[in-house]
Amino acid sequence: MSEWKKLLRDSQSRWDENAEYWDDYMGEESNQFHRELIRPSTEKLLQVAGNEAILDVACGNGNFSRRLVELGDIGG
Repeated sequence: MSEWKKLLRDSQSRWDENAEYWDDYMGEESNQFHRELIRPSTEKLLQVAGNEAILDVACGNGNFSRRLVELGDIGG
């Protein structure tokens, strides 16, 4: 179990080192590549509707998670 704790600390440390760069790269509402290519296809695939739980794991700075919440609030 102690190995997992070390791996967790290492992972958190690496994310902390890269977080500012990633935030700048993606921007608050994502970058053009993500908005025009990734989002539309992923939204179509997921077909988000209200009252759904979607887990966004290790997918950047959370801007797509916020978008999924918006889609769920308006019913897709």
